Amino acid sequence: MPTLYVADYGTDQVSVINTATDKITNITLPSGSDPYGVAVDRDTGTIYVADYLSGQVSVIDGANNTVTATIDLPLENGTADSYPIGVAVNPDTDTVYVADSGPGDVSVINGSTNTLGTSISLGGATEPYGVAVGPSGTVYVTESGTGDVATISGTTADSSAYELNQPDGPYGVAVDPSSDTVYVACGCGISTGVDANVTVVGLPQANEPIGVAVNTSSGTVYVADSGTDEVSALSATGQITNISLPSGSDPTGVAANPSTGTVYVTDYGTDQVSVIDGATNTVTATISLPSGAEPEFVAGLW
Repeated sequence: MPTLYVADYGTDQVSVINTATDKITNITLPSGSDPYGVAVDRDTGTIYVADYLSGQVSVIDGANNTVTATIDLPLENGTADSYPIGVAVNPDTDTVYVADSGPGDVSVINGSTNTLGTSISLGGATEPYGVAVGPSGTVYVTESGTGDVATISGTTADSSAYELNQPDGPYGVAVDPSSDTVYVACGCGISTGVDANVTVVGLPQANEPIGVAVNTSSGTVYVADSGTDEVSALSATGQITNISLPSGSDPTGVAANPSTGTVYVTDYGTDQVSVIDGATNTVTATISLPSGAEPEFVAGLW
């Protein structure tokens, strides 16, 4: 059963959506969690939620929609919270990576034991935001404070930074596993590749692109343009289509189901999820979340 998991920042909940029926089950997190990022381990059905304000990761059993653990992340200088934003999972190693925007670290969690490993320091000014894992185990972390993208070895934890030289961001990041191509949402649009062969694709009217996702079947990339209430679709052949959402949507997160081609977009401003037909690039439905949900990121278990 294809299922969506939405981090409801405003209500300290995770909305679990059955995409066949649009039925919503709400998982309540501790007050003051402010959930932001969300990732799914498709091998185990475990969901990991980055709780921005509480500085924790909530672990959810997808079989029964219950919180089974909360993991405290390292404190900045022993006092300030880590302010985690993005989270990603390497299902092959059962390792979870969390972007701690406060201290400029990436927390590493053993998903089998829910224990915290050694953090990877990127530097306090980096403000890590998004995280993605490539098919070879390489971890990509966007540094919204420096404009760089950090690449981290999944085996040695060695890190290096690639400078994008973009005016805003970068924020969201996604990897197409079939080509090992990395897509990064930044102020100008989207950058493809994180090495010497970076291509910057300008998105018409793009303003504050945040979330990014790849349909791994078609190769189409979807970018949530928060400032324009649009989703930009970049086809595998380079064609760009702008998909308009209702005014005030303020889209942030995006997920694509490769089996159906359906795209799901979290609309922070309207407490909804927009459903897009990937074949026609049209909005076919909106799913209403609890009032005040302020949804941030979304992940799918397909």
